[in-house]
Amino acid sequence: MRAALMMAKGILEVGEIPDPRPLDGEALVEVDRAGICGSDLGTLASGRPKELPRVLGHEFAGTLREINGGNAGYPFKPGDRVVAEPTSGCGICRSCRKGQANVCDDRVILGVETDGVFAQYVRVPVENLLKIPDGMSFEEAALVQPVAVAVHTFRRTAFQGGCTAAVLGAGPIGALLAMLARASGGTTVVVTEPNPFRRELMENLGFPAIDPVEEEPVAAALSHLSEGDEGFDVVFDAAGSTDSVRQATEMTRVGGQVMMVATYHGNPDIGLASGRKREVNYLTTRAHVFDDFRASLNLISSRQLDVRPLITNEIGLGEVPGAFETLSSGGPMMKVLCRP
Repeated sequence: MRAALMMAKGILEVGEIPDPRPLDGEALVEVDRAGICGSDLGTLASGRPKELPRVLGHEFAGTLREINGGNAGYPFKPGDRVVAEPTSGCGICRSCRKGQANVCDDRVILGVETDGVFAQYVRVPVENLLKIPDGMSFEEAALVQPVAVAVHTFRRTAFQGGCTAAVLGAGPIGALLAMLARASGGTTVVVTEPNPFRRELMENLGFPAIDPVEEEPVAAALSHLSEGDEGFDVVFDAAGSTDSVRQATEMTRVGGQVMMVATYHGNPDIGLASGRKREVNYLTTRAHVFDDFRASLNLISSRQLDVRPLITNEIGLGEVPGAFETLSSGGPMMKVLCRP
């Protein structure tokens, strides 16, 4: 089969590899749509996989073709449309036994420790599968994983109807967080984003979108609040710059929450002295758990969260290396889906 292969650090090529065969407890899925995630760009740039070449990618939707040993005892059958949680924990550590495989030290991630989804077929644990509801397209289903990241993040905050939120960084996860905040009754939801393509997309979705390069982002964001509000209830930092946590701190009301969503490289300026004076609460998040996947399927299938406007590009497998380059350089893309 054809696949997009990480050959070495920073080198992504499309080539031919043998079709995968599912092991005990695994299913073989034919990939219909696969999404490019920012963490895929990081995986390629960092040279993280220990075994190369490696098929990258973990966001996908497809059709179940085979379960090793047959489908007896499973609620799935060949031909079912499915998604799969891309993370598996060790199953025996305390985190896993508490249902928190997302923070397992020995977790296995699709497209990092095992071959991923930028290919015609992928093998995944059967226990990680979920059926795609009728009426949901493959394109929408391919966004279940990033929605699950946003859902997990959102569930860790105290956000509720009537709250206000600011989102720093309007990439796919930041955009989804803003959409979740509005769908959950947010009265004022503001985003900051330097990329003009993504900023315009968010404006078209009805969000005030601030250019943090051209405007002082803290003052610009606070200017959108109603009289009497002294800061945002929750500020999501999905930007991950050296200065974004400090900006988030300064935007947050007394007793509010800063949710650190992004993957940080280096040590960001938190602005802790200012945060302490106002008893700001700092939260962190990592990936998702299986129940977040279920919630994400429900949100998308019910159209309470319409992810379709975020899909800006659909490409073939041969175009994946070029799309990685465009996304890495801040090109005019949001969510890119590949059809292997």
